[in-house]
Amino acid sequence: MGPYFAVISTRLDRSPLEAARLPRDRIAVLLGEYKYLAESMAGQYGSLHSAFASEGHMFLFESPDAALQYALRLIEAWRRHNQTSPALSETPHMPIRVGCCFGECIQLQTGEGWVGRGVDLARPVAEAAGLDEVYTTGNVLDVVDLPL
Repeated sequence: MGPYFAVISTRLDRSPLEAARLPRDRIAVLLGEYKYLAESMAGQYGSLHSAFASEGHMFLFESPDAALQYALRLIEAWRRHNQTSPALSETPHMPIRVGCCFGECIQLQTGEGWVGRGVDLARPVAEAAGLDEVYTTGNVLDVVDLPL
């Protein structure tokens, strides 16, 4: 049995952007703004690893408490950033779906990625989340020490 980590998976709901028919360059700016915000905040909460791909963003945390705090703050910060950033002022809000799972994760020998049950479950958990909501597995709630 390997080490256990809290895995956060985020999915951006792009339907408001498709409905607005935004040009690709504006969508690229929006995604860049999100990526920068998410990764800089993750570093503040002690993220061990992050991976950004077209299907979503993944972060690993040693502490489930820090992971859950990060997830809640990310949604709040992204909403605020959409309202206050000049680059995004005329762009519709793109909501986030956030999933959090606590499970076994093993780093690949190349050091370039992670595999394991925690990583595998985080993505479907995020897909089940509502817009601008955090959805967690029961084992996360069992190990966190946060007033919910």
